[in-house]
Amino acid sequence: SALRAYALEGLGPAAALAKLARFVDIQRGQMATVIYAIVDPHDSRMRVARAGHPYPLLVRPERGATYLTSAGGPPLGVGQVDSFTEQVSTIEAGSTLLLYTDGLLERRGRRITDPESTLAETACASAGDPETLCDNVIGRFLREQPSRDDVALLAVRNPGSGE
Repeated sequence: SALRAYALEGLGPAAALAKLARFVDIQRGQMATVIYAIVDPHDSRMRVARAGHPYPLLVRPERGATYLTSAGGPPLGVGQVDSFTEQVSTIEAGSTLLLYTDGLLERRGRRITDPESTLAETACASAGDPETLCDNVIGRFLREQPSRDDVALLAVRNPGSGE
């Protein structure tokens, strides 16, 4: 609710997360990760900020998948309230932005870079339809070894001006 209120004030992602971090810091004892993205469908521009959350993945036709690693900041509730950075990118026609929780990738005994590579490969192979992409990613990561953590996955596709 607090993040929604800050968003309604018109704050950008990094500024909204900084305010949210101050709010959570008052609550003491709580910790959370979050990602906040604003996608403008008119100019295909997006602004992203993260608070300890996994990197978003941008899948572009003809250019493959790229993790958006410039946006960063600590998880909410760890006492750092002014260290959020924002990344501005373009989500061109036909591109898909993939947001997910750490429960999708993290498994005991595995390095995080291994599933990140697998996620990028799976997303590129399924890049056409967001629903198919999500089904393929969930199947790939949860079929053999279910997660002990929560899993959320969101695919946002820019169909282009004609669609």
